Amino acid sequence: MKKIDYSLMFVTDDRITDDREFLTVLESALKGCVSIVQLREKKLDAKPFYNRAIAVKDFCTKYNIPFIINDRIDIALAVNADGVHLGQKDLPVSAARALLGSNKIIGLSVSNEEQALEANHLEVDYIGLSPIFSTNTKTKDLNVPLGIEGLKRLKLISNKPIVCIGGVDEKNTASIMQNGADGIAVISAISQSNNPYQKTKIFKEIIKNNKKFYKSVLTIAGSDSGGCAGIQADIKSISACGAYAASVITATTAQNTQGIIDIHPIPVSHIEKQLDAVLSDIHFDSVKIGMLHSCEVINMVSLKLSEYKAKNIVIDPVMVATSGDKLIADDAINCLKKLLFQAFLITPNSKEAEILTGHAIDRHNAEATAKEIGMQFKTSVLLKGGHLDNPTKDVFDVLYEYATGKIFVINKPRINTNNTHGTGCSLSSAIATFLSKGYDLENAVKKACEYINTAIAHGKDKILGKGNGPINHFGLE
Repeated sequence: MKKIDYSLMFVTDDRITDDREFLTVLESALKGCVSIVQLREKKLDAKPFYNRAIAVKDFCTKYNIPFIINDRIDIALAVNADGVHLGQKDLPVSAARALLGSNKIIGLSVSNEEQALEANHLEVDYIGLSPIFSTNTKTKDLNVPLGIEGLKRLKLISNKPIVCIGGVDEKNTASIMQNGADGIAVISAISQSNNPYQKTKIFKEIIKNNKKFYKSVLTIAGSDSGGCAGIQADIKSISACGAYAASVITATTAQNTQGIIDIHPIPVSHIEKQLDAVLSDIHFDSVKIGMLHSCEVINMVSLKLSEYKAKNIVIDPVMVATSGDKLIADDAINCLKKLLFQAFLITPNSKEAEILTGHAIDRHNAEATAKEIGMQFKTSVLLKGGHLDNPTKDVFDVLYEYATGKIFVINKPRINTNNTHGTGCSLSSAIATFLSKGYDLENAVKKACEYINTAIAHGKDKILGKGNGPINHFGLE
């Protein structure tokens, strides 16, 4: 994808028919540092359109600003513009790309979720949400304005940069940028201003002060010196799935691919200071909790999560490692059970689920057990079935959604490998990440499971150490 700054697109106003006035407004906007210019002319015939396009290109070249043309691919080709912006009824994107080549910008207007999803699979460089608000430059029979809620919905499903078009002014720009847009397209608010240069500067300042926030996930867990599990796996998983990872370390372990040699608890007072430091400064969209080794730590973490009103808490109730090593003191289990009531989701494996329920678990009672745990702790449960005997080639996890009472069985192909060290840590972190990005629980879990299975597949033949290796978080060669 091309590295283009879409933050402030100036769309020319075809109501300005005087060439001198038109170019004066254009140069004022360029001096004010718009980031890209779109020439929009609905009324001009081909020759005057071409002449105006040549003039716009000269000015944009002078200020080193990308220049695209609305609709007219023929004019864009004739003047060697940097690209085009297409509507849904214009030439298909595939045909436009064939004509323009791979190095030109193509934008596409979308007005609903269906069009945004289709754009994910097209060779477009950005999508224009149009109209975001009602505007006099659009006829009344066009699509209903999407508004901020529409921007939020499309942001969740689109994999393209988003530029909001229609009715954008100084009053709504901050909200647009805060809710994830990559940029705004402005017409009359600049072109009809008494001082286009100053108006452009105002927009630039608003954009600067309201850039979209990171989607941030806090992981509270122990450190794995081998890098396969714990905090290290969490950070890799969160990063790979597209969020910013911050961490609070509860313990360090002397650990490698063969097992845990020693555990060193971090003083509770220092864990508390870590929590205060990050929670008082950074907005977290979700929190993942891993190894908490003592009642004192668990109780303090519980209080801090309540104090800072943490949301989307995903707890991986770490008690036993894949290698069989115990990771939590016996007296801490009851304290951990109390903490589970604060969770939005808990992700026990079958061994941990047996500790929570007090009975054996197999593939026949897995669904009932997930619901049992969810009802017991009043939270949703993802019961991981990787350790359950299953005569088929598939591995299955069971998701019990507490809010609806629904049960989902997620089947995945079993991959023959010993490189699964840290899978549980990575999965819970991936779920927390997708929750932070606005996915509902069912889809956050499904996307996280898909990611983990891909990471296992990418790492199944890799060699690290002498024991159970890690998954391949980033698909490294």
